[in-house]
Amino acid sequence: MRSRPAFPRTAEFESREPVSLVRYFLSALNRRDLAEFPDMIGPECRFEDPFAGAVTGLEAVRALWERRFTEWPDFVVETEALLREGEQVALFGRMRGSFEKAGFPGERQARSLRFAVLVDIRDDQIVRWRCYTEAGEPPGPI
Repeated sequence: MRSRPAFPRTAEFESREPVSLVRYFLSALNRRDLAEFPDMIGPECRFEDPFAGAVTGLEAVRALWERRFTEWPDFVVETEALLREGEQVALFGRMRGSFEKAGFPGERQARSLRFAVLVDIRDDQIVRWRCYTEAGEPPGPI
């Protein structure tokens, strides 16, 4: 069995429970701290996103988020609810940010999009992340 991930035990993340792991992952996203991904994401993790498609593996997931942070420099995830059932966590929230409009260099467009994510956890790591968004057009060049 592999060693336990190193996400911290602070007041906000006091345990290695699945909800704490998802909260810490979201915190790392909002801090743009991709260096912490190996402690939270399984090496064969599958991320499914309606706009970026599906990617598998730690490096592919990291590349997806690097691209998103470049395209959406002020991207942030706001959590509205987290529900746990065994080793799965359902996350509901909103992503916000702005991106450069296609064909209009320097002109940014702000967007806000509600989403739901189903996260599968195994051995204290995220192994699958399925994101679903409200109906409508993509939020930008993700």
